[in-house]
Amino acid sequence: MPVFRSDQAPPDWCELRSFEVIDLANNQARERLLMTLGTIQLIHSGGSVVLKESQFIDLAVDGWWLKACSPRAQIVHLSGRWGDDVAGCGIFHVSNHENPAHVGDPVSYPKTTSVDPHYHDCDEYWIVLKGGCTTVCRSARSRRRSSSCGGRRSVAWRTRSSKP
Repeated sequence: MPVFRSDQAPPDWCELRSFEVIDLANNQARERLLMTLGTIQLIHSGGSVVLKESQFIDLAVDGWWLKACSPRAQIVHLSGRWGDDVAGCGIFHVSNHENPAHVGDPVSYPKTTSVDPHYHDCDEYWIVLKGGCTTVCRSARSRRRSSSCGGRRSVAWRTRSSKP
């Protein structure tokens, strides 16, 4: 019997395209939808709402579904056990520049974007939606591709954009 992990592509013949294992403890899981492209309609038992790019909504209902309202639409579904003091979420676009701005601390690597070394006194997560990048945390470099997620507590993330 073939076996595949949730982070692997299933065999071509397999009708199941993905799965997710969610372990729940005593604390209630929270869900958030972040609109990343186009427009969608979120429909649930209490009504519906239209979301456009960069908007997000915390879900307080079970039994919801999505309908695309634009030719292309994309949304990220976040699920976890965060507290009430979430600062927010959003989308930012990073691209290579021939002469990127150097506003923050000096860097020891060839810089190709205007993203500068920075610090957050909280958890920060990012999801690469398109293309790829190299992140630098202290001196550790990590290559990220589309559909990968990264995050770290109280650490500066430095990003160099690159083609996929």
